[in-house]
Amino acid sequence: MRRIVVDARGLRFCDVCGFRSLSEINDLVAGRGSELVIARPTRGLRRIATLVQEVYPAARSQPIRIQP
Repeated sequence: MRRIVVDARGLRFCDVCGFRSLSEINDLVAGRGSELVIARPTRGLRRIATLVQEVYPAARSQPIRIQP
C-alpha cells in the first residue's frame, strides 16, 4: 500500500471546506489502494477532523488517518 503523507505543521487555517477537500482526496487514493496520512497536524486541524469524522461519519467512506 502506498502512503501519501501531508505534513500539516505549517498549516495556518483549515475549515470544514478544506477538510472536505482532504477527505475527497483520501477517498480517491483509497480507491486506488493508497492511504492519505496527515502528519504533524495543528490543534485546529485535529479538532476539525474529530468533529467532522464523529458528527458526520456517514459522509465519509474512508476516515483520514492523523499522526502526531
